[in-house]
Amino acid sequence: MTYGRGPATKARGAAAGWRAGATQRIKGPMTDRDVYLKLCAVAEELARLAEAAESVVGNAALTSAADTLSGTARVIYEHCLGGDADGIH
Repeated sequence: MTYGRGPATKARGAAAGWRAGATQRIKGPMTDRDVYLKLCAVAEELARLAEAAESVVGNAALTSAADTLSGTARVIYEHCLGGDADGIH
């Protein structure tokens, strides 16, 4: 592992920022739209972290996680627009 400047340092810094944002309190109930938007945001952050990963394994793990969350968000979006008469709540 390399310390100092470079992709590994950027990844650690980005991960620390993501952890801090992930612990924010949610006020009130989360709507389907809120869940969709949160999943999209987390998937995008994981994709950015994958670009900064210092190993192929780290990149693959983060890319896989981003793809999974993105797919989950897509299912929620399709459910809200296609299967629910009220749309995204």
